[in-house]
Amino acid sequence: MTTFHTVSIDGLDIFYREAGDRNNPTILLLHGFPTSSHMFRNLMPALADRFHLVAPDYPGFGYSSMPTLDEFDYTFDRLAEVMAGFIAALGLKRYSFYLMDYGAPIGYRLATQHPERVETLIVQNGNAYEEGLGDFWKPMRAYWQNKTPENAERVRQTMTPEGIKRYYITGAKNLENLSPDTWTLDRALLDRPGNQDIQLALKYNYQSNLLLYPQWQAYLRQYQPPTLVVWGKNDRGFLVEGAYAYKRDLRNLEFYLLDTGHFALEEEGDAIADHIRRFMTTYVVKEDTMLAANHIPSAKDIVGPSPLLAIENEAPAKLIVDPPLPEPLSQGRVFIQYRTENLRMLPVFGKGALDVSPRLGHVHITVDDAPWHFVDTSGETLILVGLEPGSHKVLIELADPMHNVITSETIMFAVPDSER
Repeated sequence: MTTFHTVSIDGLDIFYREAGDRNNPTILLLHGFPTSSHMFRNLMPALADRFHLVAPDYPGFGYSSMPTLDEFDYTFDRLAEVMAGFIAALGLKRYSFYLMDYGAPIGYRLATQHPERVETLIVQNGNAYEEGLGDFWKPMRAYWQNKTPENAERVRQTMTPEGIKRYYITGAKNLENLSPDTWTLDRALLDRPGNQDIQLALKYNYQSNLLLYPQWQAYLRQYQPPTLVVWGKNDRGFLVEGAYAYKRDLRNLEFYLLDTGHFALEEEGDAIADHIRRFMTTYVVKEDTMLAANHIPSAKDIVGPSPLLAIENEAPAKLIVDPPLPEPLSQGRVFIQYRTENLRMLPVFGKGALDVSPRLGHVHITVDDAPWHFVDTSGETLILVGLEPGSHKVLIELADPMHNVITSETIMFAVPDSER
């Protein structure tokens, strides 16, 4: 059950949602723009049986106090200070962060101040790298460089009813999966007198976060917090390149790209909850819980029961291949993501492997009708560089351990001429 509370921090009423037993590992959920702790309304009860979850609203967001610009310094430094007071008021000593959008710059400020308190990081479209900022940020960068009314008005377009809704629907795979309650509530809260000026001040201050990216990356490299990345890969605000960048600095990293947009929880909440449950079970140990120090999680605890079926009763294997990611393609680099269903990708070959359940397999990859192909069992993104400008195609075949093709997909694309 989720409960609802308010605590006074520096004279401000900070609203927060709470679920789960406080004796269990704590996950501190930090929300993004233009929303509030409301974005975690479904995730919290899904994990409350095993974890303690806390989701605050920042000043000026959700149901927390909304002092005017004259009464409060709306910067990310100040929001982090209030959240530090919130953590102290609740007596949280050790916790994992869920970092999403604005939650990332707030959470990384807190993590670098007290790295000893951070058990793990869960990063969902929470940026810490320049690569993650694409064309969406051009109006914002113009505003940072020249704070004119005209540039401010362009930034304000993200706060119109259409702009707010766009955060949710852009990149979503099925609009019928999205509840209109989300953008309707966000709009009502942003339409409060003075709130859009507050949001504009924070958007102007967002540039301070970019200056801290090197510091946050150094924190990741030095402390190596176990990190789960679950990223809506169709987000146009925080590009998928920002997700891949985490791989440079982290060794204990679980990485999942989801076929959805900025607010990935709206469409992929069940999948994200499953990833968090397995990840936290692997890396977080506390006394007096199922994760107690004297309890070693079994394989079944972590991955669930093994689906042992006779081969003839298994569902057919499927291959799903996405078009090349547009941003790298515009620069002459081809990133093709693919996944399989009802088949495990493993480097196991030969006739005997045909009878293994769940079914085993791999992919053959052929570029431009070449007389040879290469074999992949990683499931990682296929990256092609050095292709000449012009039209190309990539054949991806799903094959069994004897290299018999089960199904295939052909991807057609054009590499642009960079000299034009």
